[in-house]
Amino acid sequence: MSTIALSSSSSAPDPLIVPQPQHVDDEAASDDDDEGGVVAVDPVRIDVGTGKPGIPMSRIDRFLRGYTIFMSSPLRQDRSLKLLQYTLWAAAQAYGKDSKGRAGLVKLSLDLCLTRVANRLLGFPTALEAARSGSWAVPSQRHPQLFRALGKFLAWTMVGYYPTEHVAYLHWMAPSWLASGRSAEVFSAWSCRCWTAYILAESAQCILQWRELAYNDRVPAVNEDDNYEKEHKLNLERTRSECRHLELQLVRNALWILPAVHWSLPNWDRNPLLSSGTLNTLMFLESLVSMYQTVRSFPTIDGLLNYIPGLGSSSFTVIVEISDAKQTMAQVEVPHSNSSIQIYLITPSNFLLIEERAWPTPPSCEFMALDISEMKSHHGDQRDSTLKLSAFFEVNESRR
Repeated sequence: MSTIALSSSSSAPDPLIVPQPQHVDDEAASDDDDEGGVVAVDPVRIDVGTGKPGIPMSRIDRFLRGYTIFMSSPLRQDRSLKLLQYTLWAAAQAYGKDSKGRAGLVKLSLDLCLTRVANRLLGFPTALEAARSGSWAVPSQRHPQLFRALGKFLAWTMVGYYPTEHVAYLHWMAPSWLASGRSAEVFSAWSCRCWTAYILAESAQCILQWRELAYNDRVPAVNEDDNYEKEHKLNLERTRSECRHLELQLVRNALWILPAVHWSLPNWDRNPLLSSGTLNTLMFLESLVSMYQTVRSFPTIDGLLNYIPGLGSSSFTVIVEISDAKQTMAQVEVPHSNSSIQIYLITPSNFLLIEERAWPTPPSCEFMALDISEMKSHHGDQRDSTLKLSAFFEVNESRR
């Protein structure tokens, strides 16, 4: 068996690689956003019937709640499987070449690779929608047209990537009645050429984003008002966190580029550019950086929010908890698009429904940030129980 390559980056899908018995290759998509500065408090159980806070959550319940939210994202599921896949490959290297232990671990690694590829079989419409609508474009104040063009280019590379990768996968899995000669390898090479173009374009986009954020970071605070300075400081911290996220994405792309070029060559299976060990080592390192990037940008679970599924499949409830009037930002995760959202505020004395709204379109974002920096007395009888909420998109996950 040879290799299939899928592609992925901060936003693109991951490559499928069906390795030869000795190696397993695969790639994944990338990226998420950051949390704001918040004061953590102990999360509580909510009685869904009465809507009243109950006893504090135990550590195991807190972990399970965080794990459930973390794994509710297909992107994070894929990155977790990718890390497991290449960890199994790395563990196999500790065994002798012909040992049963090595063969078994490599087989498990390959099975996970194929599982990840199968999960991507439905990704083409997402890329086509982004190519038509431009929903993958990154907002920019300095170069809006350039960023829109880059967003569309990234989407079109995935429009080419998905079908060719799917055909390669089918030819590998059903060679007796579909494949002829090296047809699977040829389609795989074409899919990886699209992936290579994606990596290069996304790297250019990351550099431009980083420069724009760094420029904003250098703009001094001119207002001497204390609240303005605090808000400016919060924005600077967030900007630096976003820059760090882009730097990690560039590291991932640097680890990806050689494997992508390797799998893009016409005779990559017969005359490989890189050895199996080098390929899988680069992919293993990328999976580590990818998971670090993912965990680092995952919203704080302890004391930040409780996630309670709604009664219907298209609704859910977000509980925002605060115990300090200085808390300025909370971030909530949306489990699926086309949802309605209820936002509650929990304080030591109140449990308030702040608002209920339909999740806006385009439904391509996974996080919503709640700006709670300004207090409003008409929401309750205590200063720390009154908030002004404003929603804006934090992360565009539609392409991952």
